[in-house]
Amino acid sequence: MAALFVAGSAVWATPKYEIKEYISVAGAPVERAYAAYNGELNFGGGAGTAQKSYYRKNGVITDLTAKFNVRNIFGSGISSSGMALTYIPNEANPDYKGGYIQGDTLHTIPSKEPVSWIIPKGINDSGIVVGYTHPNSTYDHTNSFIYNTVTGDRLDFRIATFTKAYGINNSGDIAASFSFEGGQDGNGGADTAILHTKTNTFTILGPGSPREINERGQIASIRFGSGFSWYQEGREPITKEWLEYSSAQITGLGNDGLIVGRNDNISIFRGFVATPTEGAMYLDEIVSNLPANKYLTDPILDRANGDIYASLSNANGTVRQVVRLQAVPEPMTLVVVGLGLATIVRRRRVRA
Repeated sequence: MAALFVAGSAVWATPKYEIKEYISVAGAPVERAYAAYNGELNFGGGAGTAQKSYYRKNGVITDLTAKFNVRNIFGSGISSSGMALTYIPNEANPDYKGGYIQGDTLHTIPSKEPVSWIIPKGINDSGIVVGYTHPNSTYDHTNSFIYNTVTGDRLDFRIATFTKAYGINNSGDIAASFSFEGGQDGNGGADTAILHTKTNTFTILGPGSPREINERGQIASIRFGSGFSWYQEGREPITKEWLEYSSAQITGLGNDGLIVGRNDNISIFRGFVATPTEGAMYLDEIVSNLPANKYLTDPILDRANGDIYASLSNANGTVRQVVRLQAVPEPMTLVVVGLGLATIVRRRRVRA
């Protein structure tokens, strides 16, 4: 079954992690990471008028809330083409707006209906943003959209009464959910589909609500009740039930199939990682240098380099700080690397 994605069980081995960085901004709350890509990071914290949203690139931190004069910005995805986001304009206008940042400009994604919350969920390297809208205040249906930031073209689509696009990869494939009753797919009460944007066709993959799609075309989906499914078109799904994670939210999917997320069915929203062979485990239990009496929650994944950003929290969740976690190489990996380096050194000595 693990061969569904990549041959070899080593791919699915859950790594150990260590805290490599504590992220802070002098005099400001830094409580949660929102989106990451190749070392770039959107993070923030605070409440009401004190909310702040920051963007870090090449070591330079920019206060986005001050730069664009908005109440807050919540990044949902970063790529080489920019950052997709949801933002709240100000206290007088608390509605969620959808947008993206390219360069020094915050752009708003246009709405096709009079009343609409636009919720972007992902952006790829071609500048294609996907997400969904609440087209009216009664929440009687949702539409998904594909927005081209280069041409300004927007395509809205609805597979069923409630359709939500949750992510896009660089091939243009989209992970979407659809349901006909209730409108809620937060705990997997929906079906998972993949939409091919070049042909504008979709394939039903199975039950559950998708949250992420990676560059291999793999989709991580929440199952109804508990557990997760790993889907890939043309392959048998991998489905795992873990009763302890009955109210889980998926917040990231690595290109190797590693899921990161949080479990909401406990007093502390503890972060977890999951693979179909190693199982699911709380993130704070596999971090070697975790401070005493601390927990990790709200993890996100930088798919480009495998780093995890999470909130370091005390027991009641009132004190939080963003940290960057990095996988610790397994002992055998270090041996192999060491042997490889030794071989290179020997060769150089012989040539000298």
